Amino acid sequence: MRHANWLILALSIPCLSNTALAASASAGASLDWSTFSVSTISLGAGTPMLTWIDSSYSASTSAITSGPDLSQTDFVPDWGTGSLSSAGDSSTQAWAEIAADAISANASDVNPTGGSSATASAIRHGEFTVSGNGLILFSVTYSLAIDFYPDGYSPSSNATASATLGAAKATSSSNSNHLAYELLFPSSPSSGFAHSERKTGTLYLPVVVADGETYSFYAQATSSAAISGSTDVPSVPLPAAVWPFVSGLIGLAGASLSRRRIA
Repeated sequence: MRHANWLILALSIPCLSNTALAASASAGASLDWSTFSVSTISLGAGTPMLTWIDSSYSASTSAITSGPDLSQTDFVPDWGTGSLSSAGDSSTQAWAEIAADAISANASDVNPTGGSSATASAIRHGEFTVSGNGLILFSVTYSLAIDFYPDGYSPSSNATASATLGAAKATSSSNSNHLAYELLFPSSPSSGFAHSERKTGTLYLPVVVADGETYSFYAQATSSAAISGSTDVPSVPLPAAVWPFVSGLIGLAGASLSRRRIA
């Protein structure tokens, strides 16, 4: 019985290189709105005062599926009302949500036939006026996640997640945008290697403001996912040194069986 077990082990080793895993890509991004804060800092000429004059947001999603392409956008004119958008089918899905305490966007694709993809975006918009001169500091915590399991070389496969705070002077097109930005994506998306990563932190957006000016502001969570290739991860060949070991096990088991027949 002991030698029979060796034979089973020897014959099973080559099967280890044929393990199949489904290709997939997924991504998620969120902003914890309960942590959102606005601080004003004096730069030697008094402390600026901020007044919100407009607040709105939108949640949008799109999915390219094996069936019809699907998309949805939900626009809400006030920060105090929730919003949810979703699109896709059983294999390619996108969903975005804006709640009182969170902004989130998620995308997932497990359809490896190529051409399928999902994107999601959730955005809070706002405008504010300023009295006084100084600096306004916006901050919010974020969470990003990606899980990317491609099948071999496929440059069209991807998984990305990002969080952004942005502001710009609304009354002058010459003023450059202010951005705070974090992004997760596979370090080498075309290599075909799996990549899974999580990241959390705080975005800080400083904006130098001037008395009487109007500024636009937004906070955004975005994600995208697309996978293409066959359904299985390519087999990893066994090292050459393994095969003499396998042959030895089979030979040892065969010799044992021969001795039993002679006896």
